[in-house]
Amino acid sequence: MNIRPTIVTSLAVPAALLALLLSELWLASPCQAIISNRPTWPDLVKWVDPEYPPALWRSGVTGRGSFLLKIDPKTGEVAEVKVLQSTGHTILNELAAKAFLQCKFRPGGRTQATVWWNFYRRGYSRILH
Repeated sequence: MNIRPTIVTSLAVPAALLALLLSELWLASPCQAIISNRPTWPDLVKWVDPEYPPALWRSGVTGRGSFLLKIDPKTGEVAEVKVLQSTGHTILNELAAKAFLQCKFRPGGRTQATVWWNFYRRGYSRILH
């Protein structure tokens, strides 16, 4: 009898749930267990995820925040990041803002975007508007 491994593709398992389950098995630094959920904005040219340093993760520093990205329509660069709702930790707000300032959009497109960002013990997640 020839038994070979198969991958079941008929089950609809959300990618975020699958990534979370796999991160439970990953013995490396859990704060690096990134849920791959890239933005789907059609005018997004470059996305940068905020850093979540292992020291903060191990210390239990977590939080969820909302950020407004103000975009220069001429260049597509993020000109300003405004904290709409704090993560509860200045350092997490700063890490998010630093990353979002590196994002780039297609010139002539949107002038702002809102991002919800979660820093939590299993990695991070984002909700984009």
